[in-house]
Amino acid sequence: MSASSPLTRTWSPSSPGSFAGSLFQCPSQHRLQVISPNRIRELLTDHALRADIVDVDGTPLRFTPHDFRRIFSTETVNGGLPIHIAAKLLGHLDLNTTQA
Repeated sequence: MSASSPLTRTWSPSSPGSFAGSLFQCPSQHRLQVISPNRIRELLTDHALRADIVDVDGTPLRFTPHDFRRIFSTETVNGGLPIHIAAKLLGHLDLNTTQA
């Protein structure tokens, strides 16, 4: 599988450093296309609306890709992953950034 840098839209072999590029692809016209960040936001909004996910006051909840990044890091650290490894996975140079 190949991956694309979301900034340059260039293709390269998949690697741990191309996490987002290899996750957010879809087949289109017989090749893999990078799904844009805006399209990811639209999909999250659409799915939340269809699932009728609402806040305590009844307003629809909105999710962003960054929300899921935070949920992932919180769950892995709470599940026992050492914070310095979580920081490395997230690309943080400072542990304080990860702890926030």
